[in-house]
Amino acid sequence: SAVIVLALTGYFGYDFYLNYQQGVSKIQEDFKTYRQTQEFRMQLAESLRTTEAIRKRLAPEATSEWLLEHVNALAKEAGIDITSAIPYPPRPVDSFIQPSVSLQVATSYHRLGKFLSILESAQPVVRVDEMDISRSGDAVRSATVRLTLSTVYEPALNP
Repeated sequence: SAVIVLALTGYFGYDFYLNYQQGVSKIQEDFKTYRQTQEFRMQLAESLRTTEAIRKRLAPEATSEWLLEHVNALAKEAGIDITSAIPYPPRPVDSFIQPSVSLQVATSYHRLGKFLSILESAQPVVRVDEMDISRSGDAVRSATVRLTLSTVYEPALNP
């Protein structure tokens, strides 16, 4: 009878051991899946942050009128009044749309430098495509500046 008890204990003990091992393996596999999911989520979050940072550098609209309003606000920040402005039709460039405007301003060299500095760090990005500076009349410290500025808009992707 002791042999039968020992045999049954060994059989059920081995069965318990197998179930335990399977349970441990399942927990390890679940943990591995959880860790992979968390790593994927962290990578996705980083990609979304990067994408958002890039999107902030792009124009929210594809119109030259929007660009003109944006540039006018930046010019006012530099203390410059735009004397004339010509918006150009937006044109496709690769997968983007590039609105542009031509401006003329009369300003001091100091304010022009401030304006260019503001343009350089503007969000969304404003690019100076052309610039022509000429002395304004008899004033030594004043200039008439003609600028062609552009920005970039990315249309929504169609699924």
